[in-house]
Parts: sequence; C-alpha cells; structure tokens
Amino acid sequence: MFFFLRPSYCSRYWLGGLFLLSLSLFSGSLPAYADGFLLPHLPNHMIAPLPEQPNFAIKYHKVEVEINHPLARTRVDQVFHNPSARELEGTYLFPIPSGATLSQFAMDVDGKMTKAELLESNQARQIYEEIVRRRIDPGLLEYAGSNLYRARVFPIPARGDKRIQLSYDQLLPTQSSLHTYRYTLSTEKFSAKPLEKVSVTIKLKTKTPLKSVYSPSHELKITRQGEFSALISYEASQVKPDTDFEIYYTTAEDAIGLSLLSYRESQQDGYFMLLGAPQVEWKQNQNTAKHLTFILDTSGSMAGDKIKQAKAALEYNLNQLAPQDSFHLISFSDTVEPFSKGALPASSANIRKAIAHIQKLEATGGTDIDSALQMALKQQGPRKMNLIVFLTDGDPTVGETNFNTILNKARKGNQNKARLFVFGVGFDVNIPFLDKLSQENRGSSEFVRPEENIEIKVSSLFNRISHPILADLKLDFGQTQVYDLYPRELPDLFKGSQMVLVGRYRQPGPVSLSLSGVLQGKPQKFVYSGQSLSPEKTSHAFLPRLWATRKIGFLLDQIRLKGKSQELVEEVIRLSKAYGIITEYTSFLVREDVDVRRPAESAPMREEADGYLSRSLDEAKGSWAISQSRNAQKMQDNVAPAAANRFYDSAGQEQQITQVRYVGQRAFYQKKNLWQDAAVADKLPRLPIARYSELYFALSQNAELRQILALGPELEFVHGGYLIQIGEKGQTQTTAELKKKLALP
Repeated sequence: MFFFLRPSYCSRYWLGGLFLLSLSLFSGSLPAYADGFLLPHLPNHMIAPLPEQPNFAIKYHKVEVEINHPLARTRVDQVFHNPSARELEGTYLFPIPSGATLSQFAMDVDGKMTKAELLESNQARQIYEEIVRRRIDPGLLEYAGSNLYRARVFPIPARGDKRIQLSYDQLLPTQSSLHTYRYTLSTEKFSAKPLEKVSVTIKLKTKTPLKSVYSPSHELKITRQGEFSALISYEASQVKPDTDFEIYYTTAEDAIGLSLLSYRESQQDGYFMLLGAPQVEWKQNQNTAKHLTFILDTSGSMAGDKIKQAKAALEYNLNQLAPQDSFHLISFSDTVEPFSKGALPASSANIRKAIAHIQKLEATGGTDIDSALQMALKQQGPRKMNLIVFLTDGDPTVGETNFNTILNKARKGNQNKARLFVFGVGFDVNIPFLDKLSQENRGSSEFVRPEENIEIKVSSLFNRISHPILADLKLDFGQTQVYDLYPRELPDLFKGSQMVLVGRYRQPGPVSLSLSGVLQGKPQKFVYSGQSLSPEKTSHAFLPRLWATRKIGFLLDQIRLKGKSQELVEEVIRLSKAYGIITEYTSFLVREDVDVRRPAESAPMREEADGYLSRSLDEAKGSWAISQSRNAQKMQDNVAPAAANRFYDSAGQEQQITQVRYVGQRAFYQKKNLWQDAAVADKLPRLPIARYSELYFALSQNAELRQILALGPELEFVHGGYLIQIGEKGQTQTTAELKKKLALP
C-alpha cells in the first residue's frame, strides 16, 4: 500500500524535496534500512545544489532496540542542527526495512505533530533523478529501491535544532538457528559535521538458549544476562558513521551451539564462517577445573608502578579462582622463588597466604626467564586445564639467554599442553620472542606500553580464561573440501567466549559437521545436522573480506616471526589490493602516484612492500615492534571487516585509511577525485558515460552498480566487458546494444 502526496507537494517548488520510495522501482536484493537524513532548502524553494546549501549537522543519534525474538521494535532519536544564519526548511527521508510497520513519528512543528507519508511509486523515478542531480550527491543513490518515508520539516530556526523521533516494528529474518538485525547508520555520512554522539543499544531476549552474538560491522560490548538474554551496545563520539549496523545471533539447545554462514560467487570457490559458543549457565560441578600458574618477573627494572600494578593484578586473579582449581606462584629475578613446593588447592586460606606473600615481593636483581619457565612447566598436571600467566619486562640476562634455546626447551618441556599467556611490559622486551613463546604453547601475548596499566591488562585476560569449557578442539567437515582456515589452530572455548572460524570451500551442498574436544578431562563429540554451504550469493557478503583480513594477518605474522619471502610479500599485496585491506606495509597503495591496477608481482609494488617489511623486521623492541604485534594479532582475530583499514603506527597511534571502499566484491581506491576499480582493465574498451544522464540512471537500476555509482561523481569500473568511465562528459542515451551488453533492465 502507498500513501499519496498532497497536491501542494507536487508543485515545482517541492519537486527537489521529494524522493523515491518504492521497492518495486528497482530490481535486486537490498539491505534493510532504518535511519533518516534531512535535506535542507529555503522555504518554498527547490533543493539547492550541495555547495550552495550544505547538509545539516547531526548533534546526536540514539537508537534503542528491544528484540523479543523474533519481533523487534526500533526507536530512533535524532537531533539535526541548522548552522546557517537563516531559517530553513528540510525534507526528512527515512528508509525502513521491507515488511516493517511504522508505529510512531514525532516531530513538533508550531505545536502540531507532522505526519510522515510514503510516496506514490509512479512519481518516484522522476523525483529521484531530480534530487540526485540538484544535490550533486551520488551518495543518495545507495538508498534507492527501499521503502522510504518522507516528511516536511519546517521551520528549522537559524542556528537552531530540530528533534525527530520515530519507531517501527518488524519480524526479523531467520535462517535455521541464525537470526539477523540491521539498522542503517550509514546515512549519517550526509551530516555536515561529525556527530557529537551516536549510540545503539539492543535488549535481546530469546525463547531458545542464546549462543553466539556477532557483528561484521561494529565492535560491540556484549553483556550476557543469563541463558536467554543479552545487552548489546555500541557508542562513539565525533564520528561520521559510514557503515550500516548489523548483528547476527544464534539460538540452540545444544551445550555448544554451532552455526554456518556462507557466500559464493558463481562458479568460484566459496567463503564460510563458523560461529560457535558454549551455553552460558554451567553448574559448578560441570566447570572444567584448571591449574593456574603465575610467573612474575621481580627483577630490578620492575621497581615502582610496574611491580605495584603486577601485584594488584595477581591478587585480583587469585581471588577469582574457583574451589575446584589449584594454583602455583613463582617469582623470579636472577634466582627463581616458588611460593610452594607444588600446586595448592584454591582454598580461602591458601589464597590469603599467597596474597600476603605477594605483598612482600620486591624488585631487585637480573632476569632468569628460562629457569622460571622450566619450573612452572614441571608443575603442570594431566587432569586439569593448565594455564600459565607469565609477566616480564626485559630480556633474559641470567642463565640461558639464547632465545631459540629457551623456545625449544619450553616446547619440549610442555608435556601437559599448558596454555602460556605472556605479558611483555615496556619497550625493553623482545617482542618476536615473546610472541613465539605464546604461539608455540597455544596461548596469546599482550604488550603493555609504559603509559598503560598492567593490572587492567592482566585482569582482563583472566576474566576471559577464568572458566574453561572445551579444550583441544577439532572440527570434522566430513567429505566437504574446505581449505585456508583461520585461525589455523582452534582456540579453547571458555565461558562467555565464542569461536569465529573462516575459510574457503570448493563445492556447495550439505555438510556433515562435528566438533570434538575435551570437556572436564573427558573426550566429547558434538554432531550438527542441517548445515549447508551455499551455491550462490547470500546476504553474508562480508565473508570474503573477513577471510582476506585474517589471511593477511596470518601471512604478516609468518613474515614477522619466520622471515619474508617474495611469494609471501606478493600474496600480501595481491590480497590487500583485491580486497581493499590496507596494512602499514601496503599503505602505499592509496598514494595518488601508485597505479593499483598493476599486478601484485610487478617490481614497483613488490619493492615498496619489501622495503618497508625489511625495515620493520629490524625492530624487535620498542614502540614499533609492539605496534606490529598488535596489528598482526588484531587482523588474525578480526571479526568486523568494516574495521580492517585501521592500524597502529610506529608511535602506537591508530591510523585509519579512508581512501578505499569495498563495493560489490571489488575494491575501489580514491585517486584525487576519481574512484578507481582495482581490477586490471588495460585491454578493455573504454565507455565514457555522462553522470546524471539517461544511461547513468539506467545503470543505477542494477542493485550492485547502484552501490558503485554512489561512491562519487567520478568513477572507473569494469562491467560488461568495458572499462566504464563516469564523468562530466560521455554517452548519455541508452541503446538496444548497450542494454544487452551491460545487462540493463
């Protein structure tokens, strides 16, 4: 059903203020939209070009969502600011998901509540083209083809604000045990200034036990509130969101829930992601007992705040131990001092004695890392999950000082498969050595810069690993051919954690999937039926880029810890270029003098990356070495491909690359004002097309091309056997031949 426009809105003064609204206008699957944007113009005038009348600024944007699965109610609260010295009028446009019902629209105008209307479909095409031309803003193309409401906003006082609130209800899309919620934050890129604040809060409740909660778009704070609910939040300040907010959540009765997502371009190997999470509530006697060993460096360089923070962290961790756990405490400098001869039960009395002992420790002497590790490894037992937390601020200076020898001895001495979690404090530790030490012993490493707090870092780790559930995980895909899996070795599952595994598959179809591991010291196997790998494109279009991000992180870690080779360097460049994933080693790709269409093995590209890698490999200590470790680890753990183009530089400052966009499974690089497809096109015929022409808007009826055209007014991209060039001049008319070659409707 459509709402019809009031006649007064159809005059030439209002034509620029209207917009397309019907799903029936354009073919192709589209994302679900929800956010609104406000286009300014003078009262009773057409919408002016963007340079003449800039967009309004958005002061804040708050979204509150209540999901009582499968129903969701979304409440939106936005405040727009008019920075100009004159009163303006606005046309408010807001897309909502297909099938959603608008339940409230609130905006006070002179004491009256303005109504929101849905435009008639037969007027939408003409209005749509007019507004894009007048605003000279192809970004609006991205929202074509959706259910879009419109409301007149007048007056908007000079240097004043206008608050708009709305809510809508929808039935969430579900595929087996996988459920999706999406909200359009990306329209906020039309704000004239960064938003003072943006927040999304979701209260999620399910009737079947909730397992994984995952977002490919944003880094979330997730608070589990029992077996059936969670509080999910995202908040940022002074930003211009350009990515839609999306979450997936899974429900299952299984003790360990597992869900499979996949995506495949025609006739190519596909991409998949496996989400796994244990149930939230475990009885005390169901928790896997653990033996926790703390190794604390008390050498002279730890004096001052370092030793104080480390002591506080150990006290916190000891107080979190469960009754069935045991612990061992080792301090070391030039000698090794165990608190006890062996493991102690985690009784209240033993913990009190250990804390009293910690308080007496002083920082003095040298650093005997090897002896401390060997003592700890000899105390590990076969019946519990063994966890070692090792904290040091320097290189070995006493006893064995050869890094490779220490690594070999630790690997051979770890007969009971203890997980070794390493903390390097300050700039004097050898970063690659500690990274290898943790990786070879199935743990992780964390490095604490001088300005960071040791207690927070160590306590955060312990909160993640305090309740082990399933260890020594192995996946069996049956006869299905899967490859290039990341992470290469599956991590243990702890209470509140989840597994995110990505990879490639050769043939689509049903999958016989099983997960095995050790639960409470006994082998367990979980079998999952009804899983399948898609033969075609799905809504999970983020999977290829997520897979590429993790693979690049793995390759960079191999180069950093084992040395570079021409083959590895070329593969990093190829993946970075093709998937638009920029690292500190491939940041040269965004320079205007670099031709991204060159193959990865070309000498200029290889030499650029090779030279940067060579310089970085010489840095084993200090700020840059810590940044390299964090960058590689972040990419390997990455679950949000939208955040791929951020990395820490040599000073530890986060850098963000904005000149790259990934659209329609291809990367575009901005060179001055031109967005350039990275695909090789030197042998293709060129087809110039004038922007905003009949042919241009014919292209926009293709859902994938519409997203590409929304990048900007100047474009080059490959389609239909042509290198299409969008600019001020070019072909304007659609012909029968072009319709066929470009697959136009």
